[in-house]
Amino acid sequence: MEEPAKEPCIFLLPVYSPGHLIPMVEFTKRLLQCNSGSSMSITFLLMHPPNYAATSAISTSYLQSTQALGLPIRFHQLPSVDPPVVFDGPEEFHSLYTQLHLPHIKAAISASSSRVSALVLDLFSTAAIDVAKELNIPSYIYFSSTLTFLTMMLHLPKLPPHTELDFWETKQNLCIPGQKQKRRKTMLRKAAEKGGISYKVLDLIDLARLIYTYGVKLK
Repeated sequence: MEEPAKEPCIFLLPVYSPGHLIPMVEFTKRLLQCNSGSSMSITFLLMHPPNYAATSAISTSYLQSTQALGLPIRFHQLPSVDPPVVFDGPEEFHSLYTQLHLPHIKAAISASSSRVSALVLDLFSTAAIDVAKELNIPSYIYFSSTLTFLTMMLHLPKLPPHTELDFWETKQNLCIPGQKQKRRKTMLRKAAEKGGISYKVLDLIDLARLIYTYGVKLK
């Protein structure tokens, strides 16, 4: 006698901050609505916020209200880890903090009794792409911003990496495929200057690794 087919489940790994977690949960609500006739379920793998008082109150209230809806959405709390003590800014902290959780992420997915259909990662959780590859699970990136910002991030590595001046300090405009020319003064300075936030993010998320995913889902 054949065993009954396992119900599909999608795992998601958000960053713990409300600005990343809440949009990802809202995305899954919409996904379930569009697949209302399916037996699909959702499991979120949650990392403990390193600063509980600062980041957890909003998220906790939101997750409780989501659970009260009775949707097939489960929130699995990963074991605590000691946060990194040496890091250069919040972007690097998020990346290192995710890497410390990789063994727990793999264990949680491996222990699932459902058929794991995909692993959806936050932009700062790309280190977990390796876990998906090891478990032979399709991985996707959830990008909680606009297509315009994504195309800018993808194009920045193609700019000359070694210049004496920041892009902000030059007189040239920025030409990005699919967008109008951007005047440097219309951009946030931290996004345009060499060594600014955009370049730090690029270093941490390692855009070259995105080719190992099955796609990018936009907010």
